[in-house]
Amino acid sequence: MAPLWTITATVENATGRVLPLSLNYRKERIMKPDVNGTPTYELAESGKHDLATMRACCAAEADSYWRQPEGERLCAAPYYFERVAILLRKAKDYTGEIDICEHWKAIADDYRRQPMVKARQAALVHKGPRAEAILARLKKAKELLRKERAAKKKNPVG
Repeated sequence: MAPLWTITATVENATGRVLPLSLNYRKERIMKPDVNGTPTYELAESGKHDLATMRACCAAEADSYWRQPEGERLCAAPYYFERVAILLRKAKDYTGEIDICEHWKAIADDYRRQPMVKARQAALVHKGPRAEAILARLKKAKELLRKERAAKKKNPVG
């Protein structure tokens, strides 16, 4: 594995300790999710009503999150997961809504276990209003799916 940091020069401080003068952080370690080369944040407004675009953003955010090293993960942006859940609810695709909310829940649960989050040295994204709204949507979507299935059993023609 390539080193995380590349030291380009060093300097000795007053105590005799050698310190890096310049550091370059490996690009692979920085979370930069994109869809076909476009950063997800650039698609947030322009693609917010397009299910395919928002799904692609979710996939990019999730992929970027899970590729980060265990214990050092920065949270994915919940915005895209919420937008997909909203668009799926409008389409009455409750199974799809449950699926995307559960994907978010898996990320949030893993993020909660990261040492820097436990130490409160990272953003508590998993406790924010958007993250909480996704979890509330999960519960509601399960109830809507249950009702939909019950209605189909009652009236199998419709």
